[in-house]
Amino acid sequence: LDAIAVHLFQAFDEEGASGSHSQCLHLFSGHDLERWLLKVLCGIVSAKGLRAETETDLSIPDYWLAILFGLAEFPPDQGLYICRSPGHVFSGPRGLQFYVAQPN
Repeated sequence: LDAIAVHLFQAFDEEGASGSHSQCLHLFSGHDLERWLLKVLCGIVSAKGLRAETETDLSIPDYWLAILFGLAEFPPDQGLYICRSPGHVFSGPRGLQFYVAQPN
């Protein structure tokens, strides 16, 4: 999973990647990218690196580990989503923004 993330960030750092007319095409497995992000999230939670706005349990759910190790799929309302609305701009670095939503 880490090698996939390295490839992703190398593609972001490619000269002229943003807004260029480059013919380079990088293909990634969305499922593996989601699992890498989940791995990072598990590391942050384990290190107690998250703060909640309200008192909540910030432990790693068992189903996260099942997804991470390929034993289960993400539920339909969870995972990596990309906004495809015309004109939408993310405010994060390199046009990326990460958000962890609490389950309903």
